[in-house]
Amino acid sequence: MASDPLQDGLQEDDILELGVCVLDGDDVSTSGGTRALDAQRLRAAVCALQSQGLKVLVVGRRDFEPLLTSSEMVVSPAATEPLDVSRLHCIQCVNADTLVDLLKAAFDYRCWFITNGNVAGLLSDWRLPGLRQSWLRRVLKDFHVSFEFDARGSFNVALPSSVREHLGGRRPPRPPPRGGGGRGRP
Repeated sequence: MASDPLQDGLQEDDILELGVCVLDGDDVSTSGGTRALDAQRLRAAVCALQSQGLKVLVVGRRDFEPLLTSSEMVVSPAATEPLDVSRLHCIQCVNADTLVDLLKAAFDYRCWFITNGNVAGLLSDWRLPGLRQSWLRRVLKDFHVSFEFDARGSFNVALPSSVREHLGGRRPPRPPPRGGGGRGRP
């Protein structure tokens, strides 16, 4: 039986876009600032989310769109799905703290968000307006999701149960293989 998010203290319009998520591009691409920028990690994360049927908003201090969509980007062998630019939107931060912009995007789009950053620290931070703080209190438990990369470089995230139920097998069809060559069935 599907759980009713409204029974968990959420308001009816807290989360409207279960098929959309906001991804912390800075956190994913630099392992929370512990490594140099790695565009392959970010691309792997976006492709993994899109393969689940999601539209992805990437928020970061830099404009990630040219980096992610470049034809010169070498696709990692771990990548199993191509990047779909029609289901990608990049948002460049206006604040020094990516989390402030990440939460603004999630609030504006009424969707869930992925970061390993401490968003709970913003519950009483003056940089987050009161309406967003109230919203964050209600959605933090169920719609803030952390991520990890395994030893092979694959992006792993546990989708919120309501998102899994929403997607439920409605994944987009796989695009045809590139190149068109090879041996196919008659």
